Amino acid sequence: MTQEEIYDQKISPLMKQIIAVCKEHKIPMVASFDCPNDEPEIGDSLRCTTALFGDEFIGKQDGFKEAFRILKRQPECFAITVMGAK
Repeated sequence: MTQEEIYDQKISPLMKQIIAVCKEHKIPMVASFDCPNDEPEIGDSLRCTTALFGDEFIGKQDGFKEAFRILKRQPECFAITVMGAK
């Protein structure tokens, strides 16, 4: 059994329950899973990240946006240098 199959069969149903309970009780959360991929054309791994935070959730959420940003691995900056002849 691959890690993706384990995630699909065992973890995903639990995550659905956790997400439902967190939404019902307005509990912020961040969870991320990374499963190695046997199909190189798809990419290195299959990633599933869930984040529940914001104004509708109760509690301290100082680190949630930062944790989500880090987990999603989005670039922090982008720069272009244009050089040309006069």
